[in-house]
Amino acid sequence: MSLPIIQSVSVIILTEHHLSGTFRPKEVIDSGWNIRAVAGVPKRRGKQHQHRGGVAILYRDASNLKVEQHRITDGANGSSHQAVSWTIKSPLVARPIHITGVYVSPSEGEIEEFFHTLTQQNHDPVDDIHIYAGDFNAHVADETETNITMQERHTIPPRVGDCHKRHMPLPPAADPIINTRISCPQRGRLLLRMLNTTSFLILNGRFEGVDDPIPYTLQCQDEGTINDYNLIAKQHFSNIKTCYVIPRPSRSLRSKSGPPTDHNPIVLHLSLLAKSAAQSTANSPIAQELPPRTQFHSSKLKDPAVREKFLHALEDQADKAEQAIQTLKNGL
Repeated sequence: MSLPIIQSVSVIILTEHHLSGTFRPKEVIDSGWNIRAVAGVPKRRGKQHQHRGGVAILYRDASNLKVEQHRITDGANGSSHQAVSWTIKSPLVARPIHITGVYVSPSEGEIEEFFHTLTQQNHDPVDDIHIYAGDFNAHVADETETNITMQERHTIPPRVGDCHKRHMPLPPAADPIINTRISCPQRGRLLLRMLNTTSFLILNGRFEGVDDPIPYTLQCQDEGTINDYNLIAKQHFSNIKTCYVIPRPSRSLRSKSGPPTDHNPIVLHLSLLAKSAAQSTANSPIAQELPPRTQFHSSKLKDPAVREKFLHALEDQADKAEQAIQTLKNGL
């Protein structure tokens, strides 16, 4: 919170905080910020508020924001990967903003299932901005998203990435992933597939100057890489004023010149449509009905209680479908 940029920031997304979902640091609350968080699984033999991973949003009280939270998956259901979506509304902004905070555990399985779940979160109204932000523990180097057309490359700049030979994504034509614990290059390929399926883009790395260093988001000792990303749908790229990483000289100086972490903050500056006086006084439109979120994932059906609930839901849907078909037949 001591970084100078914090003075001009309204929302902070924090990943891998290692805290419980109910922990509210007094120094954060007293400094005029609110916090909502989800936790990862508890650490073995850990003390109170010690969890693995975790995702949180901090928003400034003075900004008068209304924040709605939807848990996608977290430690409460035993997941070592966490994802949570927040819908943010402001009396000054015409449309809500949706942010999905993400933490991908580097040492756990079910990763393809998790990326599939993330892909399904892209169901907001097309005019609403939706951002994914977090620690994906994935290497994508500077590979261009295939959803960018040749014409769009005139307005969407190329991305500077970490192209070290150990930090390249898995080749597109590589064999299917069968290992339980997969590598950063394998997770990078899954992230790129997600981007191309949803027509999203990676933002950090696209606003560097010619002489700027590689925007590392993770620096351990004197070695750096890029594991953290901000993502946005390409049709909203014009709303981005800038996106950059605040670097540090080295890990040995982190406690003096930066936050106490190996990860470097990503700063995202959005240009948003202001709410006009007419919009402010008009009646609120009827909310668009969104498609239902996935209730059951194949990996969870191993749990007898979840499997039983799934079977009851399936039987209920089958009965409704049979009644609808019979009604159609009677009308012939």
